[in-house]
Amino acid sequence: MFPFRKALVAAAFTALIPSPAVLAQSEQGRSASTSDAASPSRAYPLRVDSTMAINIPVAPGAGTEEQVKQIAVARAYLYQAAAQDCENLKQAFKAECRLVNVRVNSSVQSRGSSGETMFVNVQSAYEVTIRPN
Repeated sequence: MFPFRKALVAAAFTALIPSPAVLAQSEQGRSASTSDAASPSRAYPLRVDSTMAINIPVAPGAGTEEQVKQIAVARAYLYQAAAQDCENLKQAFKAECRLVNVRVNSSVQSRGSSGETMFVNVQSAYEVTIRPN
């Protein structure tokens, strides 16, 4: 009975080993799919994240209303900068660009004897679609 088991195990291993024709076919399929993924004939998206921060001294004696106005101006500037970044990405990558997320934070903090400072930052996310040449 032992020789039968040995022959059965050998047959099972032989069935698991692919023939040279199958290996060649598999390799052709693998190289085709790899070259398709890296092919310059397909457009592919690229995510770009960006952060920009500015610190602006608050005018001495500025009240809350004046600070809110200054923050609004700074935030508007950062929104414009985020939109301009998309234009810059279009040119740099010769691609399409879509702004997918913008997050703006702002605060005013006291810096002791140096007065109050306004901190404003923007975090932007873009989807750049690179087209084939």
